[in-house]
Parts: sequence; structure tokens; C-alpha cells
Amino acid sequence: MSKMTSVQMTTGGMYAPSAEQAARHAKDGKDSGKRSTVFAGDMNLRSDSILARKQKAQREALKIVSKAFSDDLETDKQQEERLKNIEELKNKNLEGQSQLKDIEDMQGALMEEYGITEDSQEYEDLQFMRKVKDAMKGVGDTELSKEDLTRYSELQKQGITEYQERALSLDREAESIQSQMQKNRNEIGMEEDAYHDVKMERLGKAPMAGAKEDAEKIMEAAGKDIIGELFKEAKDHIDEKTEEEQEKQKEKAEEKKEEEKEKAIREAEELERKMLMEQAMKSSDSAKVQAAKARAQSQSVQEVIDGQAIDRISTNVDKTAELDKELREIMDKMRLLQEDIKGAAVDDMV
Repeated sequence: MSKMTSVQMTTGGMYAPSAEQAARHAKDGKDSGKRSTVFAGDMNLRSDSILARKQKAQREALKIVSKAFSDDLETDKQQEERLKNIEELKNKNLEGQSQLKDIEDMQGALMEEYGITEDSQEYEDLQFMRKVKDAMKGVGDTELSKEDLTRYSELQKQGITEYQERALSLDREAESIQSQMQKNRNEIGMEEDAYHDVKMERLGKAPMAGAKEDAEKIMEAAGKDIIGELFKEAKDHIDEKTEEEQEKQKEKAEEKKEEEKEKAIREAEELERKMLMEQAMKSSDSAKVQAAKARAQSQSVQEVIDGQAIDRISTNVDKTAELDKELREIMDKMRLLQEDIKGAAVDDMV
């Protein structure tokens, strides 16, 4: 497997060769029209897919931050509403206290109106009736005796006075105000607890800071996925280009080998043709030599002495010896070439 090299990340998140690598790239393009290096910048990587993934991560991060911001605003709003409600409840209780004070004043004015004093029997009976009502409601630790119950029953039969009726009516109004004030105090306590809990939770957690961290993690994870995809695509592309280049080199080697075989066959055929021509020439020269010998024998001794026929015969004999030598060399070369051709054919079959 080939390794992915000569790749740099651009500001757009893509990959491109460095200046030095680009120069080498250009040089490779000039050298015999061959290139042995594959650059990621030459690849048509799936930029649309990468952009879509990046945009998706940005939307998810923005969604987290937006939700955290929205939740934070909602929490602020709830906290403000709690403080506002607490303030309103406190104001209502202040108003209730004022109303109770007014009722207390009205009780005093009522005693003056009817000429009632605290040591009068009518006022004492009123206080006893108040004691019985509180005991029946479970207010305080007061316990009613048998005599108390008998006395209360007699007062009911006897009937209450107008003063006592109006005083008890003011008591009921005061009780209603006090009951509402107690509810307000309970609600104030709950609101203050909730406000304090949320405040402490936000101090410890910092929702926006946590949302920002989560958003950064999403973008970081998306970035790693995109880089991983880029590396994988680049590696696959380089492997593909390398394999294609290897296939081309293999085809060129096979073509060259085939050309060499054809050339060797042509040379062998040419040598064979020359050999046949030499054989034909040898046969022709041999016939001429034999004829010359015959003519020499038939010549007179004087012609032999003259040396003309002998010179021609000697010359032809020498030529014949040289031709025989050349013929043997050609045959030897032909035999070696045929063996090479047979060997090459066997290699191709293997």
C-alpha cells in the first residue's frame, strides 16, 4: 500500500501540495512526460459532502448554544418572576398587618360604643367563647374541661349579645386575613428556596459555558470526521492512481518485450536469408572452382607454368575457405539466437 504524502491543509479545509512539492510536481511533468508522484490537490474530493457535514455540525452546535441561551433567558425570567412574586406577597402581608391593626382598633371602638370594659361579664363571656373556638380549631394547647363545655352550651342557649356578635364577626375577618398571610408566608418561603437553589446551580454549572464546551466538542468531532474522510479519500485516490501507473508501466514493459521479440525474430529471419544466400554463393563458387580445376588440368604445361590458371584457382580456393568460416560463424549465431528465442517463449508460457 502506498503512503499519502505531500499533502497540506488549506484555509478552506482542503488539501494541496506545498510550494516545494508543487515545483517538483511541475518538474515531474517535464521529465519525459512521466509522473511518479500523485498529489491530493489533483484529486476531485467530495467537497459537497464535506461542506454538508460541516454545515450540519455547525447547525447542531448552534442549536445547543441557542437552546442553552434560550434556557438561560427563561431561567432569568423565572428568577425575576420569583423575586417579583416574593415582593408582591410581602406587600400583601404588610397590607394584611395593616388590616389586622384596623380590626384591632375597631374592636376597641366597639367596646367603647357598647360601654364594655375588660372586667365586665359580657366581655368575659366573649373571651370564653373565643377560647372554645380556638380549642375546637386546634389552635394552641388549650384543652376544654367538662365544665367548659357545659358553660359554652348554656351561653349558646342563652344567646349572644349584639356586641359579642359584632366582635366575633371582626374575629372571623381577622382570622381570614391571618390565614391568607400565612399562605403568603409559605409561598414566600418556597419561592425563596427555589430562587436560591437555581442561583447555586447556575453558579456551579454555568449553562452557557457548558453549552459552548458542548458546541466546541461537536465541531471538533466533525472536524476529525472530515479530516479522516479527506485522508481516506486521498489515500484511496493515490492508491488508485498508483495502481493505474503500475498497470501502464507493466503494459509498456510487455510492449517493449514484444517489440524485442519481434526484432529478434526479424534479425533471425534476416540471418537465415543471408545464410541461404551465402550457401547459394558457396555452391556457385564451388562449381566455378571445380570447373577451373578441370580447365587447368586440360591446359598445357606451358599455361600452368604461366601461372594464370593456378592463380585463379588459388584465389577461388582461398575465398571458398573464408566463406566456409563465415558460414560456420553464421550457423553458430543462428543456433544461439534460436535457443534464445525458444527460451523467451518458454518464459512467456510460465
